Amino acid sequence: FENIKKTISISESDIKDYYDKNKSSFMSDAFAKYQYIDVDKKDIINEIPVTDEIISNIYNNNLANGDYNKPVKYEINHILINNKSNESKAAIENALDDLQSGSSFSEVVRLYSNDEETINNKGYLGEFILDDLPSYLSSELVNLKITEISNIIESDNGYHLISIKNKIIDKPSSLDQVKNTILSDYKKEMGTRKYFDLIDAMEERNFTKTFTISDMSSEFNVAIISGKFISKNEGYGIFNFDFVRNQLFTEDVIDNNNTSDLIFINDDRFILAALLTYKEPLQLSYDESKDIIKALLLTKQAEDLIRTISENQRNDLNAGIINIDSKFKKFTGTLDSEDLENNLKEIFFSTSAETGFLATKLDNNYLIYNIDAVTY
Repeated sequence: FENIKKTISISESDIKDYYDKNKSSFMSDAFAKYQYIDVDKKDIINEIPVTDEIISNIYNNNLANGDYNKPVKYEINHILINNKSNESKAAIENALDDLQSGSSFSEVVRLYSNDEETINNKGYLGEFILDDLPSYLSSELVNLKITEISNIIESDNGYHLISIKNKIIDKPSSLDQVKNTILSDYKKEMGTRKYFDLIDAMEERNFTKTFTISDMSSEFNVAIISGKFISKNEGYGIFNFDFVRNQLFTEDVIDNNNTSDLIFINDDRFILAALLTYKEPLQLSYDESKDIIKALLLTKQAEDLIRTISENQRNDLNAGIINIDSKFKKFTGTLDSEDLENNLKEIFFSTSAETGFLATKLDNNYLIYNIDAVTY
């Protein structure tokens, strides 16, 4: 295609003739300037006022509800006898008898346990909260008093006995410890509510098409921003998004001078816009258009010429007027062959044998080929 394009010459008269016949196609973009309201949930959240009294009230309510209580920590004695054999069951029963008779966990572990970790820690499991423990231990633990010995507990590992050595109950978190969290959560909750209330109220007003953007600004105490000129094809900032510009260059906004619908940039931000200034598309002069026309004519003529050349060569090959020459390459292989580009393989293996020569467009180029045989 590129080689054929180089052989084509476009004259000045060709360009001028095309311009005169298609002048209406060569117009500048329409440009518009908007004033708009930009509402960002993050800004609303940051502006939510918070007093020490509000924080104190929230803290006291949450404190009364137990929200700031810290989980109880348990120091635990433990014995494990691995395997669930008759011997293990007898050993754990003997261990329970000894513990209930006053023997220490370290002594009972020494006599009965066959678990290496239990032997190494001499029956002291450590300090845990309930959520740190497997359910077969935690469910038994909550019913025990300090120093009381549990019933025999069976698990996939074997047999267990536990006892609470000590309970550690920390004081609830202080106001200073949770103040920043209360502040952040309060502002986020109140700001999010205000944001969605604002959406509902502005959509309700906007639906009537009787409220101007100035009315909206005054009622909801939000600033109006004056933008720069943009076109439907190009913008800046939030106007870089095609979906934003598409909702601004509409008959309702441009011709009827109504405010736009609420345009959501994302879940947490939207704008409402109204037309400020509009510049109609202008007729491009011949000098402004001729480079575009030249490129257009050059491409069109090259496309027509390469199609004609390719179809003629295909027809001549099929008619036997010309023969295959050195320009043709031969391929023999499978779909997995690595010596041929995938796009060519897709064409070859989707064509039946004995169809004659074909001319197929491949990007801007043409592929001329025939299939001698396909073996399945």
